[in-house]
Amino acid sequence: MSGIQNNAGANFTLNNYFSFAEPLMLFMFVTRQFSVNVSFPCSHIGQEYSLTFSSQSDDVFTIQSNKSMTFTCIEVDAQADYLSTSDSSADGILKENIDISLKGNLLGLSRLLVEIMEPDLTVKFYDVTSRKTEPLDITLPVARNKRHEIWFPVTVLRNIRTVDKIFMYLITVFLILITMGFGCQLDLGIVKECLKKPVAPGIGFGCQYLVMPLLGFAIAKFLPVDIDRSVALGIFVCGTCPGGGISNIYTYLLDGDVSLSITMTFVSTVTSLGMMPLWIYTLGRLFVDDDYNITIPYINMIQIIALITVPLFIGIFIKYKFIKIAVTILKLLKPVTVICILVFLTVGLYSNWYIFKLFRPLHILAGCLLPYLGYIIGGAIAAILKQPFARVKTIALETGMQNVGVAYLLMISSFPPPHGDLSSVAPMASALMTPFPPFLVTIVYLIYKKCFKKYEPVLEDEPEVKVNANGDQQVLEQLSSV
Repeated sequence: MSGIQNNAGANFTLNNYFSFAEPLMLFMFVTRQFSVNVSFPCSHIGQEYSLTFSSQSDDVFTIQSNKSMTFTCIEVDAQADYLSTSDSSADGILKENIDISLKGNLLGLSRLLVEIMEPDLTVKFYDVTSRKTEPLDITLPVARNKRHEIWFPVTVLRNIRTVDKIFMYLITVFLILITMGFGCQLDLGIVKECLKKPVAPGIGFGCQYLVMPLLGFAIAKFLPVDIDRSVALGIFVCGTCPGGGISNIYTYLLDGDVSLSITMTFVSTVTSLGMMPLWIYTLGRLFVDDDYNITIPYINMIQIIALITVPLFIGIFIKYKFIKIAVTILKLLKPVTVICILVFLTVGLYSNWYIFKLFRPLHILAGCLLPYLGYIIGGAIAAILKQPFARVKTIALETGMQNVGVAYLLMISSFPPPHGDLSSVAPMASALMTPFPPFLVTIVYLIYKKCFKKYEPVLEDEPEVKVNANGDQQVLEQLSSV
């Protein structure tokens, strides 16, 4: 008789004898305790059986307590209370309620392995071929299978920690303040010119919604990033995203055309409500199974539009109604932008450091290829079409620097956790790798300006003003040059 009954022919699964009180689902960096009820048929009454828990991947989760234990097979009178009909041949039962603590380490899917070892019994045999009457001890397996394995799925999700909330609040506040500063600097004459003769915005729009989606499709199609097609979908979706607000910051620091940058960001964000679905529901369908319904995060996209436009119009209002306040804001604009970049590269990297463990080399390569080729192609097209150098820099930044946060929201909204989080590694890789070239170029450019352009004429601390008969102030020098 087998020590542990395993009647595979009777539609039996070992998992039937282990019942967890709840699904094995936990958060990263959090230890959680799970209760499991063990009710296992056995035959060797009074013998000890060993039970061991182990993680399939310690990178995803680890076991903090009760990794191994022993149980004694006890005799039961009414086996029907514990065992199914197929287990009627069992003489006893292992029955315990135990607690096991698991700690989530990394976002992902893994399995909890439960191993059950039967006791080794010593069986005595007599050597009938000899005249010896002393018994010979020979260890033989009584059961056909002495070691049993059971797997249980474990899901580790991402938990929003305090540092994550602080990072999101800081970035939101900085972007609002910077966008307000851009409103104070915005030259409405240039915006009007761009809209009347939309050559530069047209070039940017073509690069944004024709070049980048096709480039993202090519990278996702021909780069074997993962066996999961949703990761390839994430790369493609990054190519369909609108321009990001961070491009306005780098345009300002690199002395590009800020008015054009803001105009292009606003136009691409508004038109993304139609252009993103157009690409995703056509070419994007090649990367996803029919079982999944891709969800476009329209509400979040509208919130992004509001985050751009509302502070911008507030800044424009301050520029024309409160001149001195506008000048003060513009004086603080460059330090605030530098602080914003440093916060992104320090607090942002710290709060999202776990993402690097999810990256594979091909993920990083895809995250670099899309924005970096976007910079090169966008700038080259603008130069070929004979745009001024300031606008070449602007169009290059607007093309390569996209708001991949929209892609992240789309992926986590379209796929159940943690699949959505895992498929969002492409937007995460793109978001982390995109700013590095502009950041390095900005550092070199600012050092160059400091060292080699310090003798150029500089502006006064405040723009020249005059007072008319009504006592109103009129700015004689454009605030955009501050």
